[in-house]
Amino acid sequence: MLWRLVLAPVCALALATLSPLEGSNARGDRFVLSSKGPQPGCGLCTACITPGDVDPVFSPDGKRVAFTRQLPEGPTLIMIWNRRTHRLRQLAPGQHPAWSPDGGSLAFTRAFVQPGGGSCFGSEDDLYVVRLSGSAAPIPLTNTPDISESSPSWSPGRRVTYAFAGPRRVGTGIALVRPDGSGRHVVVSAAEDDSSYVTFASPSWSTSRTRLIYAANSDLFVARSGQEPRQLTQRTETRAYLEPSWSPGDRLIAFTQWEDGIGRVYVMRSDGSRRHFIAAGREPAWTRDGASVLVVEHRATNNSDGSQSTSNCLILHKVSRQGIPSSTTRALLPAKNRPPGCP
Repeated sequence: MLWRLVLAPVCALALATLSPLEGSNARGDRFVLSSKGPQPGCGLCTACITPGDVDPVFSPDGKRVAFTRQLPEGPTLIMIWNRRTHRLRQLAPGQHPAWSPDGGSLAFTRAFVQPGGGSCFGSEDDLYVVRLSGSAAPIPLTNTPDISESSPSWSPGRRVTYAFAGPRRVGTGIALVRPDGSGRHVVVSAAEDDSSYVTFASPSWSTSRTRLIYAANSDLFVARSGQEPRQLTQRTETRAYLEPSWSPGDRLIAFTQWEDGIGRVYVMRSDGSRRHFIAAGREPAWTRDGASVLVVEHRATNNSDGSQSTSNCLILHKVSRQGIPSSTTRALLPAKNRPPGCP
């Protein structure tokens, strides 16, 4: 219980008085972030979400990339791109994939289906794990109708780390669970006497597995067992910080800064200093050699009838060891495997 005892009071103290953020992001999603809890209008269904590819993450050996493909109509799909064989594999319906340390399994979330069809975001997601060898069906890790689990990653000891949010009797926080669904353990939460609603997201362990970075009410924190978490950012009424990603070696952190509804990816040192702008986009993911950052970029194309189509595209950006971007960029996928609208 050390994480909870050390981390909870600090998170509550730092985040109890924040004001709401409201707007729409570059993907076209409506969002409402508030210290008072979920607000009307924040349920995000497929009709509201821009088609394309999101949630990218590299496998531990760097040879594969898992991501979510959002189709213009229908469910979101977990996809795996093999960078050596150039094979694109459709795995299962879901979103937010996360590789196990041995690269043999993926954890992911799957949202409930509204009456009439369509997978919805921002609602009651559950966690799953699937082995990539053979034809085994995904194993449900949670089955909680009144709790939403999100942002899975893998922790030391081969457990799945995730953010959760439920009614006030459940609260919000970050928890661990074994890949068979047993041994759930809360590691970060708001203080029990805190009357505000703290939203946690994007927990991610450093490559050394000794530090945990996460977003709490749209600020970034780094925590180490036995120590108080360190706040790396300071959000405002118009600026939010989300989606942190450790570089190999843990020297740098890529993250998304949302401002006025626009996402921008930056790289900073692990202490929060020396920030460098990488690209307009979101959900950064490092290549395993640390030489590039993969960014989800929102692209628009003009149609022959004068209308405009939009899509989310996966673009690689070359960076230096200090996180300084170069002018070298390229699409992750070849043209035949990209979603419509991605150049």
